[in-house]
Amino acid sequence: MVVGTVLGIDIVYATDENAQKRIDDYSLQAAKTVDQIDRVTGWHPDFEGIVESTITSMREDKGRALRSIAMLIVAITLIGGTARFIQEYFAGIVGASIVMDLRQEMYDSIISLSHDFFEQRASGTIMSRFSNDVGTVNSGILNVFVLLFREPFKVLIPLGIALLISPKMLLLILLFMTPLIVLFSIMARKVKRRVRRSLNKNAVVSTILMESIRGITVVKSFRMEERERALMSTELRKLRKQLVKYAKLDAITAPLTELVLVMGAGALLIMGEQVIASENLDPKDFAVLAASIVLIIEPMRKLAKVNNKLQSSVVAAERVFEYIDYKPSVQEKADAKDIPN
Repeated sequence: MVVGTVLGIDIVYATDENAQKRIDDYSLQAAKTVDQIDRVTGWHPDFEGIVESTITSMREDKGRALRSIAMLIVAITLIGGTARFIQEYFAGIVGASIVMDLRQEMYDSIISLSHDFFEQRASGTIMSRFSNDVGTVNSGILNVFVLLFREPFKVLIPLGIALLISPKMLLLILLFMTPLIVLFSIMARKVKRRVRRSLNKNAVVSTILMESIRGITVVKSFRMEERERALMSTELRKLRKQLVKYAKLDAITAPLTELVLVMGAGALLIMGEQVIASENLDPKDFAVLAASIVLIIEPMRKLAKVNNKLQSSVVAAERVFEYIDYKPSVQEKADAKDIPN
């Protein structure tokens, strides 16, 4: 937006000679874009006429042009902010609804289970799955709705530009992005393992807390405060260890993703001379192609971070649905009769 504003003001106040040169350059770029679109889709828009008439009208009335630029900036900002608000607001609604439904289904399932289920599991473990695990699912859902539906478009648009300029280069870009799939797969397995262990440790901590509170009379009577403190401290250190390992994985994901992408972009730029020679590619088009490659880096870095959150959500959801799908060990007969109140 800033670049567009600067270019717009520069065109308005440029000399006639420079303005005509700009018109010719932009018309040439528009013509090349139209040719690419026509070759791919069969659509032939009149971009050349639109570019020339727009620049000419801007220069004829400079005050009106500046007002139009200012209004356009405000309109784009307003539309973008409104769209972001709607996206995040409805993502919050969806997340809250899913959390409510999961907790209700989990409670309905747990309350109907046989007595042996509760004998085999600590109450803190059940409470941890009801609170921490469902909360982790909600965190992953929010990231999915906010970023996973937005960032892919930021990747697809530069890829579409690359397709219009050089289909061969698009294939090379996709080829160099293949290591990212391997990287995402490796990181996903590691993240899931760390998150599962963290949730298990959370459950242990919750169990110790609940047992201490429930048996506070016994703890006070036998002066067991130090023992309980030591026990909690030990489990909290184990939990911290798992959280630190997850934080390290999460922190290294974005730099590794960026490094792989930059190495691929560097290799593509090195091969650029051959592409220009083989396809008679204009150096300006190659510069646009290189910029498209660079624009992919940031959304892919964000998608790598989202992948970690998504894997955390998947692990938590698996643990939640383990209880939701659990079947009572004591099953009623099909012809069982209700005992009257």
